[in-house]
Amino acid sequence: MIPELRVQFLNALEPSTNKHLYSKAWDEFIELQVMDKQTWIRNLHEALESVPRWEIRMELDGVAVGGIVLSNDNDVHVGPCLSVIAQYVLPEYRFRSISLHCMRIAMRTARQCNIPILAYTHRKGDWRYETIYRRTNVQATKG
Repeated sequence: MIPELRVQFLNALEPSTNKHLYSKAWDEFIELQVMDKQTWIRNLHEALESVPRWEIRMELDGVAVGGIVLSNDNDVHVGPCLSVIAQYVLPEYRFRSISLHCMRIAMRTARQCNIPILAYTHRKGDWRYETIYRRTNVQATKG
């Protein structure tokens, strides 16, 4: 089943629409638990809400099952890019192509905005992440 999408562009200071999803991430990922849950959630929301961003929410039968947050970035390694600053899919909905669908939307958003690179991290295990840069086939502007 293809999830229903809710895509919003939010300006800085606008509240996040996927808060409940990311609070579940704290329960699951041990590396997030270096601080108490309320502090982590507050820090995440302050970080998300401090920047203009696209928030994509995936719903199945009216229930949010995943989400991704994208923001313009100027990465020290690759320069201008669109960064995935948060992504989470509920465990019971993984392996249903929802994460893949999120990443396709991220790539399409980068292309539509003429951003040459999509940057994201992939969780490999407890305390292990890999940063990945993908070209969007959009020419970077020199400047």
